[in-house]
Amino acid sequence: MPRLIWASEDEDGRTKVVDSTFEKIEAVGGESRSFTKNTLTIKKLSRKHFGMTFTCFASNNNATEAAASNVTIDMKRKMFCRQFSSQNQLPVRGSMHEF
Repeated sequence: MPRLIWASEDEDGRTKVVDSTFEKIEAVGGESRSFTKNTLTIKKLSRKHFGMTFTCFASNNNATEAAASNVTIDMKRKMFCRQFSSQNQLPVRGSMHEF
């Protein structure tokens, strides 16, 4: 049965295993195939995860190199509400403003 492992780099640049749990899913409808599933869950996702890359390694045996796929966390923040004291402070499209 294939193994799935999620890994990421820590602050020192060392690779650490984040999740090594997986489950075998049997095919339905009389098919003889099955597959292996792993769901990576990040509890308390925060800004410290921004830009972090997680790699999923899939291996069948020791004779072949593990396949790998990367996922990088990208976050967008909603604009916060800001009050303006006069019409002259209102942002104008196409111009730069610092808040």
